Amino acid sequence: MSATRQEAVVISGRKLARQIREEARVDVENWVSSGHRRPHLSVVLVGDDPASHSYVLNKARSAAEVGISSETILKTSNTSEEELLDLIDKLNNDHLVDGLLVQLPLPDHIDERRICNAVSPCKDVDGFHVVNVGRLCLDQSTMLPATPWGIMEIIKRTGDATVTISHRYTPKDKLRQHTQMADIIIAAAGIPNLITADMIKEGAAVIDVGINRVLDPLTGKSRLVGDVDFEGVRQKAGFITPVPGGIPNLITADMIKEGAAVIDVGINRVLDPLTGKSRLVGDVDFEGVRQKAGFITPVPGGVGPMTVAMLMKNTIKAAKNILLYPPERIRLAAASSSSSSSTSSDEKAKRKKKKAKKRKLKKEKAKLKKLKKQQKRKEKKLAKKLAKKTEAPVVPPPPVETIPSFLETWQSDEAAAELGPVMTDEQKARLSTKRPLTKEEYEARQSIIRRVVDPESGRTRLVRGEGEIIEEMVTKEKHKDINKQSTKGDGNAFQKKMGLNRKREVK
Repeated sequence: MSATRQEAVVISGRKLARQIREEARVDVENWVSSGHRRPHLSVVLVGDDPASHSYVLNKARSAAEVGISSETILKTSNTSEEELLDLIDKLNNDHLVDGLLVQLPLPDHIDERRICNAVSPCKDVDGFHVVNVGRLCLDQSTMLPATPWGIMEIIKRTGDATVTISHRYTPKDKLRQHTQMADIIIAAAGIPNLITADMIKEGAAVIDVGINRVLDPLTGKSRLVGDVDFEGVRQKAGFITPVPGGIPNLITADMIKEGAAVIDVGINRVLDPLTGKSRLVGDVDFEGVRQKAGFITPVPGGVGPMTVAMLMKNTIKAAKNILLYPPERIRLAAASSSSSSSTSSDEKAKRKKKKAKKRKLKKEKAKLKKLKKQQKRKEKKLAKKLAKKTEAPVVPPPPVETIPSFLETWQSDEAAAELGPVMTDEQKARLSTKRPLTKEEYEARQSIIRRVVDPESGRTRLVRGEGEIIEEMVTKEKHKDINKQSTKGDGNAFQKKMGLNRKREVK
């Protein structure tokens, strides 16, 4: 940086954030035009911290500009931890909420770490959940913390820079190697005094974004500290920022080297002596430091707008379900390699959802078909029952009186006196048997009744015993002739002539 420069280049966070919001707006419109629901962000604000209210207000305006629907849920400072956890659980289970953040800091009686871990990882747009922190440490796709991400974008979009990401579990020796080579160090691990003076090179810019609550041994009360040993590092660093929410004008011109890049992350509300109204300032004496620094970010209008813009990017990421976490989404093996596959994870999720929908539809069709068959069977059974009830009772036909044949009449006991000797039971049994007759049975039967053909007249007669004629059989034509002759003269004489009169003469 030239030593003759009078003032530092002011990095407009608003201008960079406007570029990012425009990119996000186009992304949202494409998402909605493809048939998806508009992303929704819910913010929970507890207490009356002025800096927090300023941040939430900027967030609402940015969401409206990008096309993301949002809501702010205000809770009083005396809200209990259990009430806040119940509210978070309700928002986690609301499928209409894509992004969720709880504005920090929280009142002293609420455990911030417990609250951050209560937010669903796939809705954690702040990136504070332990799962998202762990995925960041493993260099996997995750929700990046908005403020460090915004600072990284400032550095990338302002000039050429090589970025190296470490995490809280990086070995101390390896972490020291990275920090000693870095010109700019951004600390956001959540470990007090993680970065010490022996870990940075002379003149490095150190940006402390960590927020940790520790017990002050002098006052006995809790206070906020960052991840950097502030008192030790400030003696060696070219530029250092205290933990956000520090002291106005803490960093002055005599504390930085010529041409240093100054990124102010602090937010403080002070009373303006000229207007008599409160205004926002950072932790850096802006007017004094800008005369000596090479680059500087203002407050407001520096890191703040970038942080909000990165929140919008995280909300879009949450709405697209890019990050898959159990039990909200199905666990995928080797999640870190999903980005290198030819098909993105959201397309896989869509296909899986489509297949599940087809299976469900198939099951429903099979179930409906089964119900229809059962209904048809029931209808058939019911129709049969009704038919049986309506059918007229079956009346058996009256018995037909059969006229006994001549043989039956002749075999009866009543006709024995008139027609001849009575047949014995043995003879009746022989005549009525249905099985084949033996020779003796056949001869016995023939001795009783036999059929004889008269060779002269050609008539067939039934003869009993020695030759008594029982019945004479004639043809139909002969029978007609007999009837004609019987009507001309004495019928009895004619019957006697023909041998058909069976009546006995009374002596």
